[in-house]
Amino acid sequence: MSPVARLPSVVTFVPLLSPPLRISLRACRWLRQCPTAAPSLRPPQCRSLHLYKTARAKTLLGMHKVLHFDQYKLEHYRASPHRINLLDSSSGKAIAEGLKLQEVYDFYIKPGHMLYCCQQFHKTTAENVDKLKQERVYENCNNYAIVQAHSTHFKLPALRKMKKKKGEEEEQEQQKGQITNWDGIKEIHLNLSSPVEYWKMSLDRAYQFVESGHPVEMNFRIRGKHTSKQERLLPGPSDRWPWLHNYFPHMRPDFILKAMPEGTFFLVKPVSDGRHVQWVMALPTKQHTRSFDLTKKLLKVKEGVKKSIEQGKQPGLPTAMRLNLINDGHEEYSLESDKPRDAARSLRDEDIRFGSQSLDSISAEKMYRLSTMESAKQVTSAVREGRLIFPTENRYMAPRKGSKAKGEWKHKQKERAKQRNRWQRARA
Repeated sequence: MSPVARLPSVVTFVPLLSPPLRISLRACRWLRQCPTAAPSLRPPQCRSLHLYKTARAKTLLGMHKVLHFDQYKLEHYRASPHRINLLDSSSGKAIAEGLKLQEVYDFYIKPGHMLYCCQQFHKTTAENVDKLKQERVYENCNNYAIVQAHSTHFKLPALRKMKKKKGEEEEQEQQKGQITNWDGIKEIHLNLSSPVEYWKMSLDRAYQFVESGHPVEMNFRIRGKHTSKQERLLPGPSDRWPWLHNYFPHMRPDFILKAMPEGTFFLVKPVSDGRHVQWVMALPTKQHTRSFDLTKKLLKVKEGVKKSIEQGKQPGLPTAMRLNLINDGHEEYSLESDKPRDAARSLRDEDIRFGSQSLDSISAEKMYRLSTMESAKQVTSAVREGRLIFPTENRYMAPRKGSKAKGEWKHKQKERAKQRNRWQRARA
């Protein structure tokens, strides 16, 4: 009879730059059996513009994202030469073929009946509008269907009836604290390459939130997150979205608005910066009537941010934008702090350098990343492949003038040099 193999009770991990770590095998098995955490209902970190919050803001701090947004002029659907096929969402059988956008809008789209595309777009193709035009993708991807409201797995909490006073009619009101964790879902983020099931769920989600009395912000974008810092500071081409709306009607604001509950209106009319198209829609309430237009307030915030930047008083600007302002001759901004000169002076921060004097406070690699039109992913791959080489002495930020931590900074540089030597020895 063969002897039984005995498993070790302790597992040892040996990192390169630290002493060995000893963990019991029972702990490793417990980690494997640990249940996965439930998905959080909070929205992920997103750096896009929030129209509803920006239009109602009482301060200009952090509102620089609205600078390149202007009111979007949507062409009428009658001007589109595109024709689509309408299919049954459940069976996939053809309902009608060769429909004009006007026929789809007049006869098939109504409150609770939302249009979506049945075919999945490849991400690299969907993010390149020129490729969509050259390959004429819209001719093959022209099968659409109608999804009805409350037909997906997304369900809002139930409503309850509450009586305010005797003799008054009952009013439906949501229970307090029941929808607080769902605030981030009131923003719908979509693009052409989004999965078909996600499109259906997002449209149903928007319908249910509008129906429950909440403003819903729609955010459509062309490209993903891999854009350079300089590209984010410039408006995109103005001819992309009109073409997309002519050949992909499920992205049109007027089609989506008509499919929402009856009486829905634009609380913020569609605006665009060339890369995004965003708007806010809601039902009329005591707080938001049909005459209540937040678009004017949004444009007013934009003019206020422009004026504040020209005066050198706008705090919280990104580093790339401050670099462009310094290169244009604005001496009120610094690369060492996001506070302008007046704000830093009020806080008695005398160590900060402003204007051209702060240009030497960042490394050559970071300066290249801030000023180039290449994305961070492209720069990182170029550095790894050796196509971009930066001087090592400018890799770390130099101490500011008058700083008391100059000795500590030199000590850290020595420690980093020793650490690089250890890495080289370990790799050799």
